Amino acid sequence: MSVVEGVTPAILKQVFERSCASGTSGGGQFLQFSGLTVTCNSTGDAIAIDTDGVITAEGTRVQSIELTDGTKIVTAGAVVAGAPTVSLVTTNFTAKGGDNYSMLKPLGYTNIGITYEDALVQYLRNFPVDADGVPTVPASDVRYAKQTGEGRFTWVD
Repeated sequence: MSVVEGVTPAILKQVFERSCASGTSGGGQFLQFSGLTVTCNSTGDAIAIDTDGVITAEGTRVQSIELTDGTKIVTAGAVVAGAPTVSLVTTNFTAKGGDNYSMLKPLGYTNIGITYEDALVQYLRNFPVDADGVPTVPASDVRYAKQTGEGRFTWVD
């Protein structure tokens, strides 16, 4: 896992334009995230990135990005003036520009010394185990009560 610092609002929008470009195709490049909410329009233009990682056309799918504290980053498809720069925690692969997240590569990253597999194992170990010793999400955990999750991501048409 890595920390990418200095992610400007414009770059964050590009990151989610890339994520939303793959989201309707069922590809594995769609980012899993927390700490913010994102709304994308599935009928908007997808970002275009050539084989060298150069963005050749900005996307128009991202409609809003808002931090969980209510700070708006993107509204009505436009970066909000004065929106803050953020840090992202992601896999080393993504931080290095993998899966065409080339906009992150120039920022560099700091490896935090844990693989994403280990992060998942540690997360699962926080749940109580069932009779077979398997970590299980308790039915009382409201974060998983709805099939739609916590409402962090919304597709609109």
